[in-house]
Amino acid sequence: MALLRTLRTGAAVAGTLLALLVPLGGTSHAAVRATCSTTGCDNLDPIDTGCAGTSATVPQGTVSAYDGQLELRWSSTCRTNWARFSPGYNYNGHYAIWVDRQGAPGVGAKTGRHFEFWGRPEDGPFWSDQLYAPGPARACVAKENGGVWDRSTCTPWL
Repeated sequence: MALLRTLRTGAAVAGTLLALLVPLGGTSHAAVRATCSTTGCDNLDPIDTGCAGTSATVPQGTVSAYDGQLELRWSSTCRTNWARFSPGYNYNGHYAIWVDRQGAPGVGAKTGRHFEFWGRPEDGPFWSDQLYAPGPARACVAKENGGVWDRSTCTPWL
């Protein structure tokens, strides 16, 4: 009986801790401390580096693409951008997403590494690696169609 109580108490404590770590409405990345900043974050995953914890979608940084939504994300802590894409329900397939930055003093223009994936809407959203972007940046997505990549759709330079 004592063992059963210990297991129940342990489960209750674990459930309480989980509830504190995962707020309603989604997963929080805020508890992870950033492990990079500026160009040290280039072509690294924003969640693995902790940069997603202080991220938001850039104002006017959302466009429709493939009946879904493409967003330009920004981390105020790491000073990086990345693309986040949620495909529409009629658009299962092979996608590539990436972020571009325009040149700025001390930092050259750069296209981030393309993140390719087979995506179904229920598996998303999907995100690219990040780039340090002290100046304008944009997020882009393209879909493979019969072995050929469609013309990319991008957010405005923001």
